[in-house]
Amino acid sequence: MYSNPFAKEIDFSSNSFFGRERELWGVLSRLANPHGRVSSAVYGQTCIGKSWFLKQLEQPDLLAKWDLEEPGVTTVSLNSTEIKPPIVENFWRGVLQQLRSKNIPSSEQRLIAEILAASSIDTFLISQLLDLIAKNNRFFLLLLDNFDSIIEQIDVENPTFLNLLRSLLVRQYKGLGIVMTTIKLLNELCANRFHFDISPFDNVFYPVELKPFNEKETKEFITYYLKKNFIQFTVEEQEQLFKISAGYPEQLRKVCYELFEEKIKANE
Repeated sequence: MYSNPFAKEIDFSSNSFFGRERELWGVLSRLANPHGRVSSAVYGQTCIGKSWFLKQLEQPDLLAKWDLEEPGVTTVSLNSTEIKPPIVENFWRGVLQQLRSKNIPSSEQRLIAEILAASSIDTFLISQLLDLIAKNNRFFLLLLDNFDSIIEQIDVENPTFLNLLRSLLVRQYKGLGIVMTTIKLLNELCANRFHFDISPFDNVFYPVELKPFNEKETKEFITYYLKKNFIQFTVEEQEQLFKISAGYPEQLRKVCYELFEEKIKANE
């Protein structure tokens, strides 16, 4: 009985991460400077591996290489598709409820409790919390997957939420950094949609494009999942898998699954 290693969704561990090292190191290096942290907006087509990329930023061993490990850095991940109007209220409640469950100083815990206890979110206290995090020589890294879904729900004439988020990133004390994912370039999503009274939201984010795997990365992916497996793919089969999948990670997994199933039947 053979177990198909391609049967499940892509493994999010750092050991199974391929082909994005340059982009990943760029994001981390821009976050690592405590006096000039720069947030990033990662974009690419559906099934290109944006969520997979974001998951790497939760890996303690990777963050430690950039001095971004706990307790100095607290990471919170949020799937933006779960945030519904009112955006400001639900977004910050979701973020703060996760943050207070982390191992953070009591001074931050008290302020979070005060914010959440109020009938509505006080954005001034949010800014005070982020300043406190910075003054505690700490850093809050917010990972926002599928941020397109929030953008689509915001009133084009009143992008208050985006203005607030931008203002928090450019404060004197750098207590917050954001890495978000979108399908399109953030500038394209915002430029012709919103009427900003102040500077554009997107200009505080460094754009990072994710592209499909090349042939070498495709072979590394296949080799990883077939390690110590009796069934193997030939060089010709790997080349064909690359052509069929066009280097899209999830599509590659699916065609690898199908080929593996064919080989199982041939060995029965």
